Amino acid sequence: MTQLPSEIASGAYKLFCERHPWTTKVRAVTVRATNLVPQETPDQLSLFVDTQRLQRRE
Repeated sequence: MTQLPSEIASGAYKLFCERHPWTTKVRAVTVRATNLVPQETPDQLSLFVDTQRLQRRE
């Protein structure tokens, strides 16, 4: 879960590259965020994510 625009854009680009066949030109791509939760909502922490680094970026 993130609120960082750079991470959202990176994830969207990765999904686009995986699923678009690149047989036609693309003029524009739109990304929309849904099912948003308030920032104060607690998260499940992961052992594999540097949470301090993520908090500094936010």
